[in-house]
Amino acid sequence: FGPSVSQAQIEDVCRRMLALKEDCVRKGTGERYIVSSKGGRNCSVESVKASFTHGFVVEFANDADRMYYVEEDPAHLAFVESLKGVVTNAGVVDFVPDAF
Repeated sequence: FGPSVSQAQIEDVCRRMLALKEDCVRKGTGERYIVSSKGGRNCSVESVKASFTHGFVVEFANDADRMYYVEEDPAHLAFVESLKGVVTNAGVVDFVPDAF
């Protein structure tokens, strides 16, 4: 988060990020497609914790749902747009569980 972002703004962003599980629906069907969503403040004591203050994990049932979220979902795209000037450093890691 940017240096001038208040704690209230940080909490608002985090609440809205987690609310995407309910807010993101498929166009046409209105069905929710996010399997799970979790997040919180970085509390790592390890020396390799990077510079991220918060982390989130969003789980999708399949690649098509993930791509819809990233490229098309109006709720997600509006959320991303709202972060301009608030979030200064973000990272995304996509992975398939147990695929090494």
